[in-house]
Amino acid sequence: MVGRVAAVRLRGGGVRFLAPVALLTVAAACVVLAASPGGRSAPSSGAPRATHAAVPGVAPYWIVRPNDTYSLISAKTGLTVAQLEALNPAVNPFSLNPGERLKL
Repeated sequence: MVGRVAAVRLRGGGVRFLAPVALLTVAAACVVLAASPGGRSAPSSGAPRATHAAVPGVAPYWIVRPNDTYSLISAKTGLTVAQLEALNPAVNPFSLNPGERLKL
């Protein structure tokens, strides 16, 4: 009987390594999926791209602070003044109000 117990323990010893190996496999698959490009392909024609996609790390909007101007916002976001004006046609660039929300 002692021989059977030892045999069972030896077989079960390999199973305890299965969980960490499976965890590492799943983690590696997640990294590969996160690093791979999505199903979309870049436009091959000269089609314009979304402005916020062209400037990584920029939020999709800007909340105007006191003394903000389009040129100051442009310098902080990397967008041009012309892009800001095009994205916010209803906003008067000469009278920005604190708390106003601008599209980027």
